[in-house]
Amino acid sequence: MSRFSPVRMKLVRLGLTGAFVLVAARSAQLAWAPDPRLARLGERQYSSPVELAPKRGRIYDRRGNVLAQSVEVESLYAEPKLFQKMTREQRRAGVVRLAKALGLPERQIAERLDSSRGFVWLARRVEPAVARAVAALDLDGIGSVKESKRFYPNVELAGHVLGFSGVDSDGLEGLEKEYDGVLRSHAKKFERPRDARGRGYLPGDGFFVAAEDDGQELILTMDQQIQYLAEAALRKGVLNSKARGGFVIVQDPRTGEILAMAGQPTYNPNAFGKHRPDEWRNRAVTDVFEPGSTIKPLVIAAALEQGAIRPNDIFFCENGSLDVADVTIRDSKREGWGWLDVTKILGVSSNIGMIKIGRLLGKDAYYDSLYAFGFGKKSGIDLPGEAVGLIPARKRWSSVTLASASFGHNLGVTGLQLTSAISAIANGGTLMKPYTVRRLMGPGGQVIHDVAPVEVRQAVSAATAAKVTAMMEKVVSEEGTGIAAAIPDYRVAGKTGTAQKVDPISGGYSDERIASFVGFVPASKPRLTILVVIDEPKTSVYGGVVAAPIFREIAEGSLRYLTVPPDGAGRSIATTGTVADDTVGEGSLATRVLPSQTAALDAKLAAVKKLAASRAATASAKIAEDAPDGTVPDFAGLSIRGALRVAEPRRLELDVKGTGRALRQEPAAGMKLEPGAKVTVWFEGRGDA
Repeated sequence: MSRFSPVRMKLVRLGLTGAFVLVAARSAQLAWAPDPRLARLGERQYSSPVELAPKRGRIYDRRGNVLAQSVEVESLYAEPKLFQKMTREQRRAGVVRLAKALGLPERQIAERLDSSRGFVWLARRVEPAVARAVAALDLDGIGSVKESKRFYPNVELAGHVLGFSGVDSDGLEGLEKEYDGVLRSHAKKFERPRDARGRGYLPGDGFFVAAEDDGQELILTMDQQIQYLAEAALRKGVLNSKARGGFVIVQDPRTGEILAMAGQPTYNPNAFGKHRPDEWRNRAVTDVFEPGSTIKPLVIAAALEQGAIRPNDIFFCENGSLDVADVTIRDSKREGWGWLDVTKILGVSSNIGMIKIGRLLGKDAYYDSLYAFGFGKKSGIDLPGEAVGLIPARKRWSSVTLASASFGHNLGVTGLQLTSAISAIANGGTLMKPYTVRRLMGPGGQVIHDVAPVEVRQAVSAATAAKVTAMMEKVVSEEGTGIAAAIPDYRVAGKTGTAQKVDPISGGYSDERIASFVGFVPASKPRLTILVVIDEPKTSVYGGVVAAPIFREIAEGSLRYLTVPPDGAGRSIATTGTVADDTVGEGSLATRVLPSQTAALDAKLAAVKKLAASRAATASAKIAEDAPDGTVPDFAGLSIRGALRVAEPRRLELDVKGTGRALRQEPAAGMKLEPGAKVTVWFEGRGDA
């Protein structure tokens, strides 16, 4: 033995002692202050977490009606290693039975069950009957867990605005996409215990790790009843005109709130996969089109604001034909018009008259006014996919550009931009930011954020807006192009539009048209701005023929529903006289009506009122009769006898309150209701019993 052996032994003993001390210290540290990272590694070794789709917060309309909610449904999974322990014959029979119960190809089921993974999904968010059928098979390694599924109780209603969420509960379209981070809660996990080799030691069993239900809820500016009126009228209008499609926007001009937004063709967000992606598109926000004559009130407003014209100025309209550079522009009326004042130019929609007004305004002032009214840029609405529109660059404006833009060609706008611009005329000249969500709520009902109206800018003065409003009322009088939009007892301000569509291949104009009508009501104190756009109508290309009646149906039903008082049966300065000058006072226009004209005017107004009332009664009955089976019809405007006639075949019990015409009802139109259920309808005014 070496003389150094004792030293070496001491070193070995010292090393062993030190190692023991370190191990003991580390053990104590892990016991009293465990490392979270190591704890996670241990948990991962002995459990197999599967993340489930998180629950989403509800979406309500402005009156608290549920438009979107999450419900618990069964999702089916398999543990292939357990399934593979059965005999070959048992596995083959199990695949056949599973495929039949799920309605899936046998090959697809077999591939999933042959997997080497410990967990696979078979089908997620299945119908209750399917889940029961699979459970009845009692197959080893086949189980189910409850997941959250998005459900839209009103089916297609407001589908383009609401959008939908995918299989992992992520928002994919509409408000579901825009507010995805707000609506989603934290995901819930399904834990599957297993041994160190990854084998489940509780076959077919597991437990949930619940997540905090922190998904927020949305209260919209939209109104379910007005949305139903808009969709029903648009659907009928598109069908009657044999059009390719169309859309409607209803806005509160005082605040910018969107009350309704409907599109055709539509889709069912509960089954969005069965529809083409182009049917998901919210055309009111994403599509760009030439506004045509609906831009004319805004051109006149800009010219008045700049002092380029006065309401009583008279222009020679060249008998319907005018050469601009090397282009000949014509009015829609074959023989054209001669001398017309500004109000008449708007009323009959003379392109030649508008060109002359546009020339006095000038390209720079017109260009600036377009941006003042919100064109050429996004409005900032809380919906995805908003288009910017297309305004030619200032330096590219030629004499032809100015001429065509004066009557709405060579410009690209969205329906949302046009609606908000006309709302600025309605509310006294202020451009408001459009929005669809008015409140964010916590899962416990607490208010997290209230959305307030936002004034973007003063586009024109209140005096100018009042003058243009009076002119727009003339459009809906017996002399204008929008008479089909007239509503008994209410003053309506509006403008018709017809524009050619651009051929995307040639870059020129095609033979197809877009027909439109935009207006607001009551003209004295506007509550509703409504835009109706019909894409490629076949029966007529004129907005006054195919779009104005849709406006009337929506406006009339909404005014009754909102109990907005009449403002004078159309008897206003815009329908009783001719503008004399613009110096009589801010916000008003002078009139000249001779006593001898009163009787003739009253007779004309009575005839218009009688015709509009007849059309409205017929339209109300048709809307009610066209309500889908299993839903509450819209009784608005019907007499008691007419309401009973509609309710009887649907086996609905009608609780009649009052007499006259139906003013409101409970439940609201479009709601799901079983036969034999009771519907209370309040009637007011005069009408047959």
